[in-house]
Amino acid sequence: MTTLHTADATDQPAGGQRFFVSYSGIRLPFRLVTELTPAEIHNRNTFFRADYDAEGHLLGFEKVVYGEVAMSHRYRYYPCGSLQQAEITNHADEETTVLEFPQPVAG
Repeated sequence: MTTLHTADATDQPAGGQRFFVSYSGIRLPFRLVTELTPAEIHNRNTFFRADYDAEGHLLGFEKVVYGEVAMSHRYRYYPCGSLQQAEITNHADEETTVLEFPQPVAG
């Protein structure tokens, strides 16, 4: 499983907080698409606020709807870069699901 996701803005620095319009796919970690500048989020009702590490791994994101966090994902990775754990929270009902992924076998 490929886990290095730097979304669709490859000319941006890998680490830090970034903002997006949406995501694509159903596999974890999600691939966030259509990056926004910090100034662009002030005129949006819905956006994704994401945090990346220095290597470009998506550490987590929050879906912000009308100024409130509706959903969040937090990701942990094995040293090899594969996804180890995903913590998914639906903030409407305060329910959190934790998914564990097996470490890939070196081949």
